[in-house]
Amino acid sequence: MSRYRVTSVDVTHTRHQAVVEALSADEVAAAEAAAGRLVIDLRPDASWRGVWAYLNRDLALSNPVKERDLAQWARSLSGFLGAGIAIDEALQLTLETTRRARPKAVLAALLDSVRSGSTLRASLEREGGFPPTFVALVGAGELSGTLPAAMASIAAQLEGHRAFVEKMRSALIYPAFLTITASAAILVLLTVVVPNLQSLVESQDATTLPVMTQAVLAASDVVRTFGPWFAGALVAVIVLAGLVVRTASGQSAFHRAQLAVPLAGRLIVASDWSRYCRTMSALLAGGVQLSTAMPLALVSISNLTLRREFAAAHERVVSGSLLATALDPSRHRPNEALALIRMGERTGRLHQALAHAGTLLEQGVQQTLERTTTLIGPVLTLVFGMIAGTIVYAMLSTILSINEFAFR
Repeated sequence: MSRYRVTSVDVTHTRHQAVVEALSADEVAAAEAAAGRLVIDLRPDASWRGVWAYLNRDLALSNPVKERDLAQWARSLSGFLGAGIAIDEALQLTLETTRRARPKAVLAALLDSVRSGSTLRASLEREGGFPPTFVALVGAGELSGTLPAAMASIAAQLEGHRAFVEKMRSALIYPAFLTITASAAILVLLTVVVPNLQSLVESQDATTLPVMTQAVLAASDVVRTFGPWFAGALVAVIVLAGLVVRTASGQSAFHRAQLAVPLAGRLIVASDWSRYCRTMSALLAGGVQLSTAMPLALVSISNLTLRREFAAAHERVVSGSLLATALDPSRHRPNEALALIRMGERTGRLHQALAHAGTLLEQGVQQTLERTTTLIGPVLTLVFGMIAGTIVYAMLSTILSINEFAFR
């Protein structure tokens, strides 16, 4: 038996949180569905007992349905359904164009369920492993008779998110590569090059060596003597930090610390708000009620501190507040997004305003990342170049001075 922390909402939009024991996450989801509640968050219990269970867990394969699979399915189904093809035939055609074995098996199970008389939403819930927002949008499209448009909206949202993630990843590749290679080069200088040159300067009295040379020799000795111990301690700290972050208090503290970092915190807030606004826009455009859409959109928030703020805003909306009024007390909020939401509520075009706010925040994150990475590259090159240059200059200048003295 494993422990799971589950958050769900009932028909009155009341949130329920509990820690339960079950054989699998699917069993927990089925129990919540039988009780008439919709699961919005389900994860292994983040406690020290949960850590022990995690370390002793049976190895399992990851979710067979990836974001790229969902985007491909949604785009294909949108085109087939828009052409007037029945849902079962559209699923069959999508199955034939799916190449990977694991998602193909999931899609085949969905097809069998639909052909047996179930709706697509019920089939998705029965199969499990699909994001709640995906299931909600499909259900809203089925109820309103706009499933092709709902699928197109889902595809656009998933493809936009993947493109955004890829841009962020690409922007960080060069600084990470430069840091790793330059650090490796400096370690080679201190552990291989400097020791080989050290014998050439040992003939000179240590008290007469330049201060810079003495510092480089001392740094080389420290790295060679304590380097393995430092590497081992670093690995231990990383492992320990990973275990602590798995606890409820450690995870909460880690996510609060993320928001406290000057630049990174602002990017996390903007990125999470962008995803939340886009998800809310898609849900509202699909016909989902605001009070129902808010807990569903919580799964798009990666930071727990921000998720709690949005959950508190949902409770204020259920109590009768407007969305902008409910979000206003949040400590971490982009003022431009809040202004757009307020205007959207005044004009009756909330889902358009949310979509525009999400796009605006996403563009801001991309521009900030591009400027930062453009600046980081030259700065890292300059810093590591100065360090390497100092090491080489300190050793060669001493060797040259010794040779010059020997030829006099």
